[in-house]
Amino acid sequence: MTLVAALSRAARYGEYFETQLDSAPPPFDLGAALEARATRLGTTEARVAASALQYEFAERLWAVSLGAWAFGRVVPDLTALKYGCADDSTLILGFTAPVGTRADTPGEVAGLLYRNVVDVQLAPFHQLLRATVKMADGLLWGNAATALVLAARSASRARSCYAATALLLEQPPLAGRLTGPVATPKRRSCCLYYRTAAGRTCSDCPLPKVPA
Repeated sequence: MTLVAALSRAARYGEYFETQLDSAPPPFDLGAALEARATRLGTTEARVAASALQYEFAERLWAVSLGAWAFGRVVPDLTALKYGCADDSTLILGFTAPVGTRADTPGEVAGLLYRNVVDVQLAPFHQLLRATVKMADGLLWGNAATALVLAARSASRARSCYAATALLLEQPPLAGRLTGPVATPKRRSCCLYYRTAAGRTCSDCPLPKVPA
């Protein structure tokens, strides 16, 4: 199966697995994206909006990558990935000429995912965010680790992704961010969702209750 075919099939699993394959996403404007996300979440705190935006970005990166591998045994090369935002701050990922590398073992998958998601995309995105908003690096990598598990859970309906996920969660900066079974872990840091208008914690949150 070609990478394009694998990406197209993976998109059936939900919007986080979707990529534009025929056109580039709109230009990415971080300031506008954070403002729109804050409005959407009902918060005035930039760090809360930034956490939510990065969380979505991480989950989409993992989902697209794991989805392509689950269906086609190919891990996309994310150096050519472009991303932008819709008016409501929903992230849009796209390739104009997607290429990838075949991977047959969990170790091969984990190695390719680490390079493409962590090194190529997330690390620079974190630097961009932290240059604009004051927030903890550990929170961002906690989001990334949790996003990996969520993406693996969905992609595993086609082919189990948990072995590669476990290997990734042993590697810094993802190591030590979660505790418990790889399929149903708990976080060691909070994503700050309780500070949105929803006013609640997530099911994997380490906080016992919403702080006063």
